[in-house]
Amino acid sequence: MAQLTGRRFTYAVSENKDTLAVEIGHMEKFKKPTSEFEEYSKKLEEFNKKWAEKDAGGNPKVKKIPLSPTRATYQYVIPGINDQHSEYALALTEFNKPYLKVIKEQEEKEREYEEEFLEEPANFSPFMIDLDDVPDSIPQPIMDRIKFMIRKIDNF
Repeated sequence: MAQLTGRRFTYAVSENKDTLAVEIGHMEKFKKPTSEFEEYSKKLEEFNKKWAEKDAGGNPKVKKIPLSPTRATYQYVIPGINDQHSEYALALTEFNKPYLKVIKEQEEKEREYEEEFLEEPANFSPFMIDLDDVPDSIPQPIMDRIKFMIRKIDNF
């Protein structure tokens, strides 16, 4: 890859990286579950392992659930997991009773996160530079990624 140089260019890239890092850190901190919810999640994992169907080796069976073409999650194969009147659902309701406040707090936190960071437009003002400050040797894929920080030119 070409060496991209120039004081203004490299400074602008550094400024934008720093600003975004602060915003991402704020988002991650906001989203982080409480220690109480993490404890609940661990206990729920063990609860679900006990209810899961087992393979020949006695290990809980899991199934892959696609989230997108490139992402997936895994879920234990539990009889009656989608039936609110199943033995599992009734046992889960009892299991959750001591954690209802923690669950509700986490749900509220996730709702606030979505409102704050996913539904509202980002409050990011990039450090802008002129096209003349961009090195001539910049490859197209990099230009595509940094175009947001280059001032618009009316007549190019």
